[in-house]
Amino acid sequence: MRETRSIAFLIRNPGDFVEGIRSALGLALENYLVEIFVFCAVGDPETTTRENLAWLNDMEVEVFTDHWEDAQSLGFLFRTPEELGARLKDADLVIPFGRTP
Repeated sequence: MRETRSIAFLIRNPGDFVEGIRSALGLALENYLVEIFVFCAVGDPETTTRENLAWLNDMEVEVFTDHWEDAQSLGFLFRTPEELGARLKDADLVIPFGRTP
């Protein structure tokens, strides 16, 4: 069996954003290659969430979104849904985090 090293988190609901990035951060601390894909508008996160995002950035965890406003205000990497789908194919494990919107 192949070892899982690359994990993609899919966050589709704004209410799951905080817990999703915390879970991704935990796996990044365990030396997994983690990428976060945000398929919802996040808005303006609280201070604690901004600190977690800064920590993810320091750990070189990339956060992708298909929402231009979040890319601009939060420093996420903007990609089209097609580009995000192509990138997801490279992950060893895809975790659809949280509830369905």
